Amino acid sequence: MAFVECVLDRMVSTSAVPVKPVLRDLNDVLADVYVRHIALRKEDCRYYYEIFTQIFYRIHNAMKEVDPYYAKYSSEIEPKHPGYVQLRVDTRPGSPRQYTPDSVEVKTAYKWLDSKNYILRSEYANWIKSIIIRAIDRLSRQVQNANKENMYTVRYTETGPALTLIIENDTGFKLDVDLVLALQFSESRWPVEGYNSIPAGCSVGHWMVAPKPNRHGYDIHDENRSWRISLQEQERKLIHDSHNLRLTVKLLKKLRDSKNMSHLASYYIKTLFLWEVTENTDADFWMRNDLATLFKHMLQKLHSALRVHRINYFWNSRYNLIGNLNPNVVESYANIVGNLLQSLNTSESHLSVAKYLLTKAEFESYRRFF
Repeated sequence: MAFVECVLDRMVSTSAVPVKPVLRDLNDVLADVYVRHIALRKEDCRYYYEIFTQIFYRIHNAMKEVDPYYAKYSSEIEPKHPGYVQLRVDTRPGSPRQYTPDSVEVKTAYKWLDSKNYILRSEYANWIKSIIIRAIDRLSRQVQNANKENMYTVRYTETGPALTLIIENDTGFKLDVDLVLALQFSESRWPVEGYNSIPAGCSVGHWMVAPKPNRHGYDIHDENRSWRISLQEQERKLIHDSHNLRLTVKLLKKLRDSKNMSHLASYYIKTLFLWEVTENTDADFWMRNDLATLFKHMLQKLHSALRVHRINYFWNSRYNLIGNLNPNVVESYANIVGNLLQSLNTSESHLSVAKYLLTKAEFESYRRFF
């Protein structure tokens, strides 16, 4: 709950959006674009989050009812390609946990294993998705909120390893929720070889792996056995309370979306900031500089990364996050960012940034403020 409250504190109320903004310079435009076109509204978020927690609590309880097993097994973690691990269950005599053939562990988790006792990500993903689907069916695909004022229907869609819940009612309410399927491990089992240590002050006691395939594996076994490493909670602590950093991240993502740079994943952009936080020795950098300075600084970092076609994975720099992207696509993105950087050095920089950050339709409406 503490994290949710922190997120709400960074949102804006509808009343905070000025009817006619004063746009004198780049800082003014960046701040106004953020509150007008990027920031979530506090009123909406509180309402949607309340509904989601009430409904997911019911689904979570139903999941417990339809399947007695939770990931409760001992595994060895083997670093393979940077950014991925393979999970192998220790079934040798004398290993920490031994189960009888009729135990729930053998009947459930051992079905995830291949002939070498590696956990196959697809088998795990199919299992956890089946529990969610059975839980929704158990609730007859309808859930009532806590005060019993509204009935909500719940359905789902699948895209690869991900599962999206779609919560709706007949008043026009609709909420799409992406569920992240993952396994959790203690930080004491963090892979050391080739990986960066968890920065001081960023430890949370655990880390996770998600069933995302490794397209760079040596063979089909590598791809089927590989799990993507996720240290999102450690990353969240690393950039927590960094003043205008989060706003700058969101502005770069808005640029990405408005200019249809769809292959530039949000995590690639976030990674540039993770590196900057750790490598920049100026402790007051994010506090001392205004939003325009930070935006131009990180825009230059993005441009440089695209020019050399490389964004190193924060936890293991051997892994180039954009190494698999088409070079022509990366070059086109670099040109977009480069052109924006050039326009920021002109007297019309505040107008130019609005053209780049907003879609064509958004800008047509926004230009009346200039």
